[in-house]
Amino acid sequence: MEVKTICRMLTMPNPPLRNTRQRSAILDYLRHTTCHPTAEQVHRAVRRRIPSVGLATVYRNLEKLVERGLAIRFEGPDGRRRYDADTRPHYHIVCTKCGRVGDIHTERLQINIERLEKATDYRITGFQLELRGICPKCRRAGARGRRANRKANH
Repeated sequence: MEVKTICRMLTMPNPPLRNTRQRSAILDYLRHTTCHPTAEQVHRAVRRRIPSVGLATVYRNLEKLVERGLAIRFEGPDGRRRYDADTRPHYHIVCTKCGRVGDIHTERLQINIERLEKATDYRITGFQLELRGICPKCRRAGARGRRANRKANH
């Protein structure tokens, strides 16, 4: 590698990430799932492709992807860290019955950061908004259970 290239990499705030086989498999999995997995779930999925990959490697690579803006990390409904490769501004909705996490892409939920900064005197660098509710699958299951109970009581 040329000295000029090395010097440029050292002075860059974030030198380019090497594209390792493990990192590529992790990012590929994140980009093709909508389940907002934990590191352990990512590890299980990536081990199907690369049986020798360790959990520590998955954790380390997930954090590097987050640092570089290629993934986001947030706390799931169970208090565990979850990861998402969809880095566009969006919100999450959590089912209070089964814990499923879904994405909400909408422009209606605009947060006025400037007004919040003036009101709090904070310099806001980011935020997370999490909506909670009952997912369609759990609602259908609940409706079936209520119908069965009504039949049993009559």
